[in-house]
Amino acid sequence: MSTLVFSSIDDEPFVFPPEDAKPSTRSKLPPLEIPDYEIWPSDDELSPISSPSTGSSGSKRRSEDDGFSSDSEPRHKRAKTGSLSPSSRDHLRLPRADDTYLDFRLRARTAFVDKTRFAFQLPNQYRYLLLRPPKFGKTAFLSMLCQFYDVHGAETFSSYFDTADNIPTNSEHSQHLCLPITLSDISVFSNSDEFASALRSALFNDVHSFLGKYAKELGFSEPPGYLEDWRDASLQNVLKLVKAQGKTLFVSVDSYDVPLSNSMLSQIIYPGWLHVLVTHQEAAQLMDEYLWSPLQAGGDVVAKLLVTGTLSVQTPVLRDLVTPAPDHLQSCCGFTESEATRLAQSFDHTLDFAELRRRHGVYSFASCETVADIVFSPQALIDHISGSSSRKPPFALLGSLLKLVPMESDVPKTVTQEGLIELLTAGVVEMKCVEADNLNDLDGTSVFWGALYHAGALTHSGGSNSTFRIANRDALSMIHDHIDRLAHDRYDPHDLGCHSDEFDDDPEERLNFLTALRRYDFEHNHRPLLNLLSQALRDQTMRSLGKKREPTLRGILELMMRNSLCVMPASRKLTEPLVLLPADVTCVRVIGYLPEHVHDWELTTLTLLGFWQAVNPNDSEPSVDALRELHQSLCEDDEEGLLERRYRTWSENLQAVETVTVRSFFEAEAKHTRLVAVGGAHILRWAVPLEKDEEVHDEST
Repeated sequence: MSTLVFSSIDDEPFVFPPEDAKPSTRSKLPPLEIPDYEIWPSDDELSPISSPSTGSSGSKRRSEDDGFSSDSEPRHKRAKTGSLSPSSRDHLRLPRADDTYLDFRLRARTAFVDKTRFAFQLPNQYRYLLLRPPKFGKTAFLSMLCQFYDVHGAETFSSYFDTADNIPTNSEHSQHLCLPITLSDISVFSNSDEFASALRSALFNDVHSFLGKYAKELGFSEPPGYLEDWRDASLQNVLKLVKAQGKTLFVSVDSYDVPLSNSMLSQIIYPGWLHVLVTHQEAAQLMDEYLWSPLQAGGDVVAKLLVTGTLSVQTPVLRDLVTPAPDHLQSCCGFTESEATRLAQSFDHTLDFAELRRRHGVYSFASCETVADIVFSPQALIDHISGSSSRKPPFALLGSLLKLVPMESDVPKTVTQEGLIELLTAGVVEMKCVEADNLNDLDGTSVFWGALYHAGALTHSGGSNSTFRIANRDALSMIHDHIDRLAHDRYDPHDLGCHSDEFDDDPEERLNFLTALRRYDFEHNHRPLLNLLSQALRDQTMRSLGKKREPTLRGILELMMRNSLCVMPASRKLTEPLVLLPADVTCVRVIGYLPEHVHDWELTTLTLLGFWQAVNPNDSEPSVDALRELHQSLCEDDEEGLLERRYRTWSENLQAVETVTVRSFFEAEAKHTRLVAVGGAHILRWAVPLEKDEEVHDEST
């Protein structure tokens, strides 16, 4: 368990044990009824891409002064304990976006989450790759591990890590030299030579700081000055020096994916420079040469290696060097629900988890074999509590990735605009865990579905660990921005065969989805809108044949009625994201042409597969041709014929599968207008009697 920690008003930290912890043998703490909670600040966003003409990397680097050095003596050797008074609670402060572990411990009155328990759970030797979305606390976690392993921290270890109860005997704390490497400042360069120079420069800065910090351990009489010869500070030579002195290393590599992802994103941002920009393959080869190959060769010196980033952009050497971080580290970055609750309570803030999930979503990072813990984005929660927004948007990377997504692609398992539309209409995408964990998200030309998962746009669905859904509103809005034009141009009443007398003579008005919505709201004419939605449903059903998921009525409405080109901005803002609603929610509120047009609709989707199973109860899987033939017959059926069709479904009352007619879905009592999608072919409507806006021109069911 973790420990709740505050820095006191007089700079002396208060330390509270968790509820179920035993008193530590190293210090006597009074029993307190304050629960534990955990909070981390988030890591920096991937660095922006600079102009190819600059030919140099950014100059902003982390230094020993901002938390990577453990030389600085803590202000107090031991942590004071005591209760948290109401007056002192009022002075608590949330972490800042760039805080490190020492910032948490030394800054007065800063509430933070003690993640030290994860350090005690790590083995004596490991080489892990930890992937998390931007602003999830990776950099802060690495800074804690550097403090945990650093030989310079032996005397002050109990001050910083006394919150842990039982230290395993195999925990090698305070026994290594720590070499933190960060690649977040490496941007775009006009050729491979300049990329190599920038990579060497980044490694040189980190290695030079390392040599100065551990001069005594490495046999220097005094800290070395500036090394003019780059070879003296190469990673290879440093590893040899460490080995000669009989020392071992903890190496952390932060933002490892930035150089490779930026080299690919530059192809979109600077299309006119393609003939001179460093290629994805060249960048990967240079990363292997200067970074990963030396670390692989120095295996007897590098006792522990943790590589963190956002995207999986592995090189040939890196693929053999690291393995995915184990599942017990899943919540090392992020807040569980209990942690979020306790954090909010410490600031007298009550969390509405339904609202929190609605606005920010939840994430799961476990593999297929484990039960997934649900965690919230740290920065999103901090912003939610403070009522502010982060300086850097958490989905800037997603926006860049979506710019790379083509309408179609022949490369298997890549993201396309067609695939994004299917994601909206079906609500989920199927992706094996291995595709999310081990394969490249980028290959130099294509974006794979794992990239959207790692960038924070997707998360595991509750139904299956191989099923992923959209994580939150922000990601959904960005996906809409990318596919709304395609959906608007594809699904309009004129091209879909609606009757000409249903629209005005103005040809521009015929081609606008907004026209059908206006007819629905102002003239109570439902046929144009239902025809339009039905045709979109038919098209998406045909595109889904042979795939695991079919489009749902909720997904079709999300695609069409929250399309930014099809509804008024105020109406779109007020309409909840339909695909983000829990699966058991059947009644949705849709805002129409104007905000005052409010519709409460009960939605039901009867799948094409359900109709096939009703006729073929003993067959396991239908062929694509069989589904296509059945779909065609449903499209040709009239309303009465559809109502008599038999459908196989799960009965909650019987707790068994039963076969019923479509008519039975309309016979049950309804409080609101009911829309039923029938086999991907039609959308039938049943209006509540005496509904004021449903009386005159209703020509559907």
